[in-house]
Parts: sequence; structure tokens; C-alpha cells
Amino acid sequence: MKQEILKDWITNTWLQLKNSVWRRIDERNKTFTTKGYDEWWFDNFDRLRNWRKDFPWGIYSETEELTYVDTDMVKEKTSTTTYVKLKTELKPKVNHFNGAVMPWARACIMSNLPFRHYGTFEVIAKVHPAKGVWHAPLWFVAATAAGSEDPYAVLPEPDVAEVYSKVDRNKFKVKSNLHFGTDYSENSKRIGARTHYIPNFTGRWVSYGMVWKADRIEFYYDWHLYRVVTDLQALERLKHGVYPIIGVGVNVGQPHDGSEMDVKSFNYWRGLNKS
Repeated sequence: MKQEILKDWITNTWLQLKNSVWRRIDERNKTFTTKGYDEWWFDNFDRLRNWRKDFPWGIYSETEELTYVDTDMVKEKTSTTTYVKLKTELKPKVNHFNGAVMPWARACIMSNLPFRHYGTFEVIAKVHPAKGVWHAPLWFVAATAAGSEDPYAVLPEPDVAEVYSKVDRNKFKVKSNLHFGTDYSENSKRIGARTHYIPNFTGRWVSYGMVWKADRIEFYYDWHLYRVVTDLQALERLKHGVYPIIGVGVNVGQPHDGSEMDVKSFNYWRGLNKS
């Protein structure tokens, strides 16, 4: 179910037009900024202790007819850059999640602790040409209240970027979305997925960013504003905090030739005010 309030639909339709057409002419219109925020966490993955692999999207039982996932994070170093290669070797069978058959096989890492203060997030990542893949360089699930027995509520789920390819390993679609409601059943809702233009997308470092405020969230690619969400019903459920997630995978039913993504850094700047 798509549910996007009229004001946001007009804003985001304009942003799509602006970025897909005018951006090709003028690259100076980059509005992503950390002004007014304190740099609180910079992670170049020298150590992986800040991240967990046992998030439900990433580890499955090997004793049942589920998707087998082997998640490997390898530190790579060139003459100029140190980064982590997030690589998954996936053998898709059938994946059951919350009783539903899901048409994909994925592996993700999630921060150990939630971020409970409004602020700005950024991941720098490089996607390699490949067919039949799903990548999510930056997405989030909601945290529950501090001290809660269940650490995360999952929904809402802001997806800054979900990247898909099919049979052409050089042709990708980059989408943003926001799922909300109470679960992923028929009662779930989503503020419609939108496809975005990113020039020369593969084989280079791309910035994926989200600005999180009390009354809005903003999505950025390459420091360009791409999408705004102001639906208070969805944003209210984020008030206890968010867990950032980075993921890779393949789509079941599509021919694929591996799934990997290089991740240079994760950054978080905390807002000076809780607003």
C-alpha cells in the first residue's frame, strides 16, 4: 500500500525531476551538510566489534531448508584507501521470515547499539557490477524504549538506498522507501518506493546519507537531496532511536554472479539539539 501525503509527493516529484535532469548539468547543487551537528562516531571498520551479524536478515538455520548465508567482512588496503569488503556467498533455496516465503537471500550487519539522538548518518560505499543482486548501503530499523526486553521494533524501516540488478550486470535501479505500520503482514504500509538517478553509479565511492529530525527525515545520494518524508505517523515510531544496517544479497529467481560491496566508512553526527 502506498501512502505518501500530498505535500511530500509534490516535493519528492520535484526532487526526482531536479536530480534526474538538472543534476547532469550542474553538479554544484550539493546540499548535504553536517553544520550544526557534532561528529560523534566515525567508523572505518578497523575493528568490527561495533557491528553484529546475527540480525534476522543475515543468519539462517543450516539444518532446515532455508537460505544458507555466509557473511564475510575482509579488510582491504590500497595505497590510498583502507576499507572493508562486505561479501556474501549465497546459495538461495527458500527463505522463510516470520512465516512468509521471501523471494531473496540476504546478509546484513547491524550496529550493536541504537542511536537515540537525532542526527545525520552517512555511509561511503562502492557497488561492483553484478547481476541478480540486492544491496542496501544504508537502511534502518526502529529501536524500542531503553530497557525494553525486545531491543528493536523493526518498523518503521527507512531505506535510504536499495540497489537492484537483474540479468544485466551493469544496469542497476536505486530506490528509496519507508515501511511503517506494526509488522510486515498485510497490515504493513509503505510510503511508496521511488527510483532515483545516480550517474556513473558502479565502481566508484558513493555517499548515502540520512538526516533524522523530529519532524522529517531526508535522504541523500552523492550529497544531493533526493527525498523528504514528513509523515508524523511514521516518524512517531522512530522516537526511541534507530539501528543503522548495511546489507548485500541476491534475488532468488534471478541469475547472479556473486554479491559484494566495498564499504569505506560509517559516520554519525549528533544534533546539538534534540530536534
